[in-house]
Amino acid sequence: MPILQGFALSFDPIESLARIRAAQGRPASSEALRQSDEQALAELQPRLAPAVAYGVYALRGRVAEGLLLANGQVLRSQVAGELFGAAGEVVIMVYTIGPAAEARAAELQAAGDYSVAYTLDALATLALNEVGVVACREIDCLAQSKGVRASIPLNPGTSHWPASDQPRVVALAGAGAIGVQVTSSFLLRPFKTNPMVIALGENVLTPEQGSSCDYCARPELCGRPRREAQGREGRARD
Repeated sequence: MPILQGFALSFDPIESLARIRAAQGRPASSEALRQSDEQALAELQPRLAPAVAYGVYALRGRVAEGLLLANGQVLRSQVAGELFGAAGEVVIMVYTIGPAAEARAAELQAAGDYSVAYTLDALATLALNEVGVVACREIDCLAQSKGVRASIPLNPGTSHWPASDQPRVVALAGAGAIGVQVTSSFLLRPFKTNPMVIALGENVLTPEQGSSCDYCARPELCGRPRREAQGREGRARD
């Protein structure tokens, strides 16, 4: 199964963090905050170990429990079954930045350096998001090479996909090869790790047409409005 490792991240995490603070209406950065940001970035950069693992699987289609793979395994998400059931293939992916950044943030917090620890954790999350961008670009290229389109990503462990499916997803992605494990409570370790499933097909729901957020049962947790079901179903059929 394909593995991507050792690639550079091209974004500016401090600039990204500044935009988030501005969107939240937080005050402009003080000198102390700027120094904390720079120290956190210096802690982050040598500890980043971005990696992506994925597998591509043929589909049989939608079943009552979710999505049936050609190998007989079932991805237990009815939303995945609804959206991906007519696709030809599905990409099951896991990506991470490794354990070092989160371990260092814990050390800083234990030492009482709360500001840098908090900022380091925030920057690490932004870095993980950027690894997800790299992963999606990889799958976009894969789809183009096959003459099809890549769908919106769905994330196991969210409100419409039970976390109990994480061991299956990690195994199908081959994520053990990049150091990802699943705890007894179905959490992924390292914690800065995300799973992602993307369908490949001619008539899949693309990111230009919709979002996985449209299918979240708890939109109030992040404050993002949820679209009406009729609109979501219409895009899924288009």
